[in-house]
Amino acid sequence: MEALAVVEKGIPTTAPGAVPSSALLSHHLCLAVGVVVTAVDGHYQIGIYSVRKIQSGEEITFDYNSVTESKEEYEASVCLCGSQVCRGSYLNLTGEGAFQKLIGICSSSSPVLKEWHGILDRHYLMVEACESHTVSEEDNNDLGRAGLGSGLLGGLPNWLVAYAARLVRFINFERTKLPEEILKHNLEEKKIFFRYMS
Repeated sequence: MEALAVVEKGIPTTAPGAVPSSALLSHHLCLAVGVVVTAVDGHYQIGIYSVRKIQSGEEITFDYNSVTESKEEYEASVCLCGSQVCRGSYLNLTGEGAFQKLIGICSSSSPVLKEWHGILDRHYLMVEACESHTVSEEDNNDLGRAGLGSGLLGGLPNWLVAYAARLVRFINFERTKLPEEILKHNLEEKKIFFRYMS
């Protein structure tokens, strides 16, 4: 991986002989570069790295993979990259229930997030973290396994670090439940499709 540019404090810092400006990067799913956010000496940097050999004169591309909470903006963000794996949009939709709606698991039969991580569950985790006043060894271990270390969590109040650990534990729990929910949803969709076809 070769460093092409680093963005520090919102200003592109170009590597010698590399891309003159990050504004010249175009969206495409057959990407030539990857974008990585890192924390160095307490400051966030966006590094742009080649992920394969780039030919002279070739367009520098990466997956924007940006998000919006606006349905209108999402629908207007038509992707023209032409890739076989194109998502059809260079934006992803976020917001209340967007994840569930996009992958279709928020059905009345089996709502993973609603059943195990509703508003009361989330508040309970936060109150529990606030009351603990400490970050346990289990918290540190779970955060470490998730790749969340002092570079991201350093300097945060204990309750927030403890809350992050509780969220990581829910994510790990969700990973065990989500595959069966997705398979169940896919089977239901196929039944509907084949009923429609016959």
